[in-house]
Parts: sequence; structure tokens; C-alpha cells
Amino acid sequence: MLSVRGGKEGNTLETYTPEQIEDMKTRTTERRQTQAARRKIRRLGLRRTFIVLIGMVFFVIALVCLLASLFRGIDLDEQAVGEAVDQFMLAMSRRDVETASWYLSPYWLEAPDADDLSDLMEGNSFALFDGYLSMRIYTITDQTNFRLFRIRHDIILRGVFLYRDNNELEFTALLHMNEDHRYGLSALHIEIDENTLDDLQELEEGEF
Repeated sequence: MLSVRGGKEGNTLETYTPEQIEDMKTRTTERRQTQAARRKIRRLGLRRTFIVLIGMVFFVIALVCLLASLFRGIDLDEQAVGEAVDQFMLAMSRRDVETASWYLSPYWLEAPDADDLSDLMEGNSFALFDGYLSMRIYTITDQTNFRLFRIRHDIILRGVFLYRDNNELEFTALLHMNEDHRYGLSALHIEIDENTLDDLQELEEGEF
């Protein structure tokens, strides 16, 4: 049986066998399937690209918010920070080690070279606490530090300790937030010269 494909007048008519017609149908079907598959792949590719872009946008937003919160620091209660140092000094001036220890942070207690508060009650060291009255604060700052993949907020307080007989000593205190949301003293550096130390020792001995 012959199948005839007609053309314009004067053109040669071409004939095809049933096998050729079937082959053309198969190739046409395959071509359409290939085109449909390509369109589907393009749609999937665009969809995946869109999902990836949305994910990247959310990741960038979350990262920016995280970094902003880290470098913004914590909400400082400056009065509570000052009171922690002041109450520590008052407790030490009364030789009340138990109360003074309550105002320390774990960083002080766990440091390998940490001073034992009882030792500070002896000799020249106690002259730094005896006669303490109050303090005057200069600055309180919050610094964000990254240590061993951990984030730590260092609270640095600078000021002057005031003693009886009008003695004054500049100091720098390092504090951290404890787990119970109290400010704890981690380190205390007091500036002192020999003349001032002599005056404080005389004050401790009652020679004023």
C-alpha cells in the first residue's frame, strides 16, 4: 500500500511505504518528547535557582542580624556594674571574704593564677581595701570577643577608688555576666605608687 504526499501543482509527488511512515511518526514523537523534556528541565532549573536565591537571601539576612546583635553588645545596666565593684570593695574592707566572693565571676575563680581573697587580707595587699569609701566611675564599655568559637562580652569599668584621708587610686575592672544574670568581677587592676601605698598603710595602722 502506498501513501502519497501531495505538493503544489507541478511538483513531484513522493510516496512512502508504511514502514517509512511509521518511522516518521516515531521520530516526530521522540522529537516532541525531547522538546517537552527540555522545557521541563528548564522550568525545574529556574525553580531550583529561585529556591536557592531565596535561601541565600534569608541566610544573608540572618547573618547580618546575628553580626549586628553581636557587635551591638549586651544591654548594660551600668548601675549594676558599678554596684558589683563597689560592693566587692566594701566587703573586702570589712574582711568579709564570703560576701566578696559572691561578687566574683567564674573567670576569676577558675583562673590558674587567681588570687585567694583570704591572702589579700594579709600584709600590704589589705591596704588596697582598708579605708575604702566609694568610687567614681569614668567609663563603662562592652567589648565583644571571640575565643575558641565562643562569644564573650567583656565589660570594662575604669574609675577611681576613694579612701579615707582623701586618698585616691585609679583602677580598671573587668566584669562578665554570670549565669544568674549578675555581673561578676573577673579581674581588678589598681594603679598605685610607693608613696600612696605608704599612706594607705599608715591609714590601716591608724596613723592619721
